[in-house]
Formats: sequence, structure tokens, C-alpha cells
Amino acid sequence: MRRRRGGAWIPAAGVLAAALTLAAPAPAAGSTFSISGRVVNGTTGLAAGGLSLTLHAYRQGKEVSTRPGTSAPDGSFRFDGLEASPGWSYRISTTYQEADYQTPELQPSPGGTSSVELTVYEATSSPENLRLNSWVVWVDRDPAGVAVQQDVEVENTGKTTFVGDEPVGEGKKAVLRLPLAEGARNFEYLGIFMECCAVQRAGTFVHTMPLTPGVNQGTVRYVTSSLNRLVFPVTLPTRTFTLLVPADVSVDAPSLKPAGRTQDRGVTYNTYAGQDLKPGTTLEVSLAGLASRQGKSRLAVLVTVWVAAAAAAGAVYFLAVRPRLGASRQGPAERSRKAVAASGQRQAAGGKTTRPTRAASTPKTQASGEKPGIEPDEGLLVEEIAALDLAFEKGLISRDTYARLRELRKKELVHARLRKLGVRQG
Repeated sequence: MRRRRGGAWIPAAGVLAAALTLAAPAPAAGSTFSISGRVVNGTTGLAAGGLSLTLHAYRQGKEVSTRPGTSAPDGSFRFDGLEASPGWSYRISTTYQEADYQTPELQPSPGGTSSVELTVYEATSSPENLRLNSWVVWVDRDPAGVAVQQDVEVENTGKTTFVGDEPVGEGKKAVLRLPLAEGARNFEYLGIFMECCAVQRAGTFVHTMPLTPGVNQGTVRYVTSSLNRLVFPVTLPTRTFTLLVPADVSVDAPSLKPAGRTQDRGVTYNTYAGQDLKPGTTLEVSLAGLASRQGKSRLAVLVTVWVAAAAAAGAVYFLAVRPRLGASRQGPAERSRKAVAASGQRQAAGGKTTRPTRAASTPKTQASGEKPGIEPDEGLLVEEIAALDLAFEKGLISRDTYARLRELRKKELVHARLRKLGVRQG
């Protein structure tokens, strides 16, 4: 499930690790097309010649064949005689200095040629160009105890891919580290964080997927039976740190400043914030009164599509988020963005703990009479399906991921409409 092209992480659903080398059917006459392109080293700006390439062919969402290739000394490559019938698509991948890169998924044009550029970067084991633009921690009651969600926005400001600075086994290296509470379990991942590249050891969540230049967002969520203390070692320069805890919980956080309150789906949170934190800093938080209470859980299961795309002028984020079954209708990245913005405004105003305005930080509330966390929103489901279609068209998610999530959303939409019509379902 990796890696990343240009400035965007793209889930590949195991394509790079277990490609099937099958013989594709011979194309019918007049129905073929070609792909030509160039491999460029984004660090040096020069052509990347002599790299082994793989052409992945997909038919109706399934990978059916691969074809090897090599970039010429000037970085150019070309694949001819490709099937251009409806339902076919292609992607080109390569591995360079411990990181995998791939193009968007390409749609065929019968009788024509599609052009594409594949960018790779020099690798580095130094994290000197990494920083956290924001680090947001949500603490919630959960039927299983206590849930902790950490949302980070990490930026690689250099022109090299950071491949990790410490071996963590199985040929992997630590790229990002986040602290875990004792007894952490039931992990869920969003954005750049993926199960394939996650390692838990010594109370730390370690992610091993290389970071190419640009800005990326990731979320890790877990539950623990009880929680009375959190410790956050700062390992990267961090612009803003925000902690949100239910307002009825007692909090002692000497290194953080109170930053007012915010609400999310009927839960009121006290907010604590810190700014411009240097590596080596340790934030300690003591909590009291977090015992699980029936009906207080906001998050039960996260099923989310999070796609980050890179544009020529910088990073452009495309988010289609709908947590399910008791989750907030507002995605974790949006919640975090508003929480950070609100706390920043309050700090600028002298650290007042006044309630934030709806426009600044209050997430959407459920409609009157709506059953919390049970009835899906039809409009939101339709928007998610459209978002998936757009992401797939732009080559930001693999066919397998697209097909699986789209089918899931379609089923939910059908069930929602049947419920609306009063049709009983078995």
C-alpha cells in the first residue's frame, strides 16, 4: 500500500509488492495506444536514466498483466501496443533509493499516445527538513474505554525523500514517531498512515513509509481501557500542538496553555495549546474523570477516504471523509484544522478561554430529530461517491481501493433510501 508520486501519497493496494505477471489478451486491430514519458530526478532536476520500470495493466478494476521497461539515458520511455478498449487503464511504477514512485492511472485513447512524467527523488536518512505544521490530539470516551486520535500535518521542506533514520526490522526504517498510551489497541489509520507501514514498539507508533517533498496529513486512532496520563515527546520541530479533552474531565498540563472551548457533535471540549515546540521538549498531561459513559462515544469505527494530491504551485488537499456509526460528520482533518485555527485566534487575543464562534471552530451539529450515529446522510454519501470518482480519474487511488470503497458507499446509499421509504430490510 504505497508509495507516493511527486508530493502525494497514493495507496497502491499491494500493487507494487505483488504484481501479477500475466499475459494480456492480444489487442484488436485499431484499438491500441501508446504511453510515452520521461523519468525526472526532482532533487537534481536532471533526467533519471537506466531505471527499471513496470507497466501495470488493469481491466475492470483488476490488475491483469505487467510489462517491464527501462528509462533511456535521457529519462525517456515508451510502451506500445496497449489495449485501448473500454475498461482498461495503466500505471507505471519504479523503485529508486528505497522508495517507490508511480504515475497516476492512465486512461487509454485509441490510436493515440498518452504522455506522462514520473518524478523520483534522492534519498536521505537525515530528518533535518521535516517539521510538524500541526499536531492535534483528541481524547474521547469510547464504549471500549478511552479513544485517542492524533492528527498530524507533516512537511518535508527539502528536495530529497526521507527514508528513515533507524532500522525497525524487516528492512524497514522509522520515518515518523508518535507516542502511545499504555494498552493501546484497535488501531485505525487515515491519510499517509497505513497498516502496511505501521510498527508499535516501546509505547511508540512508528511509521516507515518514506516522505517525499511536500505536505502530508495523517491520522492514527486507538483505544485503551483507561487513561490518566499522556506523555508527548517532541521529536520534530512543531509549529502548533493542540489537545482537546471533554470539558468535564480534569486536566493538568503545565506545558500547555488553556485555549478555550469547542464543540463537536454535542460534546464540549476544553482546548490546550502550545506553539513553536523544539525537539527534545516533553509535554506531560494528567487526566481525571475519563471513565467510559454509555452513549458518550463520538467515534466507533472510522471508514474514510483521504486523498492528497500535489499541484504545480504546491500541495492541494482533497478530502472526502465520513466517519461511521457514532463518528462525527466532520472529518478528523477538518476538525483539527478548525481547532488549531480557533486556538490560534484565542492565543493571539491573549489566551482568553471564551467560547469560539461557529464560523471559527464549531463543527456541524446533527439535524433536529436525527438519530445520532445511525442514519447515514444521503447527500454526504452521494458526495463521497463523486469524490471517489474524481480521485480515481486523477489516478490518486488504485482501482482495487476505488472499487471496494465505491461499492461500500453504494450499498449504504441504497440502505439509506430504503429506510427513508420505510422499507424493512433483513
